[in-house]
Amino acid sequence: MPRIGATIMLWRSLRGRTLRVAITGAGITLTSLLVLVLTAAHRSLVESVRDYAGQPTIDLWVAPEGTDNLIRSSGLLPSWTDDSIMATPGVAAVGPLVRGFLTVSSATNSGRPLTLMGIGIKPNALGGPPTLRAGRNPTGAEETALDRAAAYRLNVGLDDTVLVNGTPKVVVGLTSGTNLLATQFAFFDLDAVRLSLGMPERYSFVAVQLEPGADRSIVIQRLASRLHHVEIMTRDSFVANNVREVAAGILPVMRLVGLLGITVAAVLVVLLIQGMVEELRGEIAVLLAVGASAGSLGILLPLRAGVLAVAGVAAGSAAARLLALILDRVAPTVALSFAWDDDLRILGIFVAAAVLAAAIPVARLRRLDPLEAFRP
Repeated sequence: MPRIGATIMLWRSLRGRTLRVAITGAGITLTSLLVLVLTAAHRSLVESVRDYAGQPTIDLWVAPEGTDNLIRSSGLLPSWTDDSIMATPGVAAVGPLVRGFLTVSSATNSGRPLTLMGIGIKPNALGGPPTLRAGRNPTGAEETALDRAAAYRLNVGLDDTVLVNGTPKVVVGLTSGTNLLATQFAFFDLDAVRLSLGMPERYSFVAVQLEPGADRSIVIQRLASRLHHVEIMTRDSFVANNVREVAAGILPVMRLVGLLGITVAAVLVVLLIQGMVEELRGEIAVLLAVGASAGSLGILLPLRAGVLAVAGVAAGSAAARLLALILDRVAPTVALSFAWDDDLRILGIFVAAAVLAAAIPVARLRRLDPLEAFRP
């Protein structure tokens, strides 16, 4: 009974430290928010690449020889390539496109011009935006569809006019899944982009859709026999190539920042929990002296720390998703894409750090004389 009573007294002491508990919980919440946002920004960049290059309606990508990704490409295909592909048995549809970097500015606002990745497409053909958030695809030489983040940066909306390499275009669509952070996609009429880039008789890529039930490997063999000096890639391999190309630049930096964020956050959790336990130093030592079970205290404090970590990560997860909703509405330049795996991984790290941080001071205090615990 004395041990049970002493344990109850410690539990009441923990409950009475509302300010310390609140500060600790808030610290864990903020560190969880930081790490989740960093992870989500990393994931959104990769998913934007996958959203466009990995559209389910596209089975194959045909590119000039030596080109295996959309991000960096310089070769060109002759203008008859799409007709030759379309005549191949097993092919259901094709979407020739041209890509190149174009300077886009608002025709009415005085903001800085942007360099966007321009994609020239045929109306209703493969290779268009993966998702339209508003409006429609461009169908004429005087129209464009901009990524939402690019439109926000240019301070333009539907039916506004932008200057593309000095030529006015009307914004008829706003897209999503087309934000690469460093740049965004803009979609135009194919012939208009070819004219702007000075290559009226060339394509950059041809997207290919196969007929239902067609054997992909056989179609690839047929295409290889009809076309020369080209690269024929499956959707998955093309996506992997583009993710690799993106990863060669900004992703390693984002991974490093994310790793440092997790490390700093875990250390902060340890310090917060240790501070909370050290504040109970006198009570713990006295309770041990009057009969409290060392085993029960060794379970109670780490359990309390683990509960705090769970609550903090849950609050941080909710705050991160709320932040994503706010940014999507008011400032869509930074896209955040979350996965529950990240929450579980961070939860495991923080709970382990919190339990360890609580257990170490308890183990040390068990060896102290009660009077020693009150010394500064």
